[in-house]
Amino acid sequence: MRESVYEYVPEWIKNPEKDMYIMVGDDIDSVATAGLLREYLGWEINWFYDFNKVYSHDSSIRKKQRVGVDMALEMNEKTIDNHVTLLSDKDKVNPNSVNLNNMFRVSQRNYTDKYAMSTLLTAWSLLGIPLPSTDEGKKILLAIDSSYMGHYNKDFNKTHNEWLRVLGFEELIEFLDEKTNEIELNRDIKKRYNIKEKVWINEKGQLMTNLDLEGIGRYLEVDLQLPLKEFTLAHELDRENRELKFDKKYKKKDKFYSFAVTYKNTISYTTL
Repeated sequence: MRESVYEYVPEWIKNPEKDMYIMVGDDIDSVATAGLLREYLGWEINWFYDFNKVYSHDSSIRKKQRVGVDMALEMNEKTIDNHVTLLSDKDKVNPNSVNLNNMFRVSQRNYTDKYAMSTLLTAWSLLGIPLPSTDEGKKILLAIDSSYMGHYNKDFNKTHNEWLRVLGFEELIEFLDEKTNEIELNRDIKKRYNIKEKVWINEKGQLMTNLDLEGIGRYLEVDLQLPLKEFTLAHELDRENRELKFDKKYKKKDKFYSFAVTYKNTISYTTL
């Protein structure tokens, strides 16, 4: 990651403690990022958040030891994510959020300037890990959360490539130009590894998925797995999507547990 950007990253991730635990979400971006943190920092999954309910394995583990992965948490929760969480540059930022959009004050007002790639790429850059050694691995990395998309759009190509430079992944710009294309990444790679599949919890409290974690992990060179332990319901949340009016100014409220601007005029949030 570019040094001038890294200095604004929250201290808790610069000097990570060993006894931290992950709250994982329901897609490959979250699961793969959790696998990266497990492999390089030793953090295990203890919570599952499907954006309607929070499940936990060991209820004795404290909230301050929790790190949300690929979720725009509020209430000073530690989280690593890639969402736009501000309605304007005057909104409060969760100080424990590792989020390039927050660091650069990207909001609903300048939504098209956003970092529109994966949480996985952010974590990869923060940890200073070499990119996958194979072309297939790089393609998978770029297919997760459609991290390639802006590169092939003439209106967003410049912004997309600048974010890759911020991450320190300039080589991926050339890779996107010369080694792959939008059709291959969007159709072949996503289909080959079931990248669009979700994670869910079954009636026994076990995490299940049809994601090809073995194949994805092999090429990312990261051990990807879901824990075999059982989870129980910890919290139910109220979830709502809301469309915003373009001619009205909005301010984020303190009551939100998670909050994201999902499109330029749409927000998605949960409350406890």
